[in-house]
Amino acid sequence: MKWYAENQEMLDRDVITLRRKDEEIKELKELVSRLQTQHGENQTEKTKRAAERTSDAKRIRDLERQVCKNERSFNGGSLDGSEG
Repeated sequence: MKWYAENQEMLDRDVITLRRKDEEIKELKELVSRLQTQHGENQTEKTKRAAERTSDAKRIRDLERQVCKNERSFNGGSLDGSEG
């Protein structure tokens, strides 16, 4: 009978330990899920910023070309004596 009582106490402790571990596993899974979602959002934002940077770089190159063209046009006009 003593053995049965001791065994039952052990089983009760194991059940409590298992419940705690199950709760910890559940919390960790929720954390992983939140972190995966956050990571996905960060990746989306990085991709968006990269696209914006590419677009900005293209716009800068276009403006630089326009400046060069205008400078050539302006310098060409002043070289031939046709200033206003």
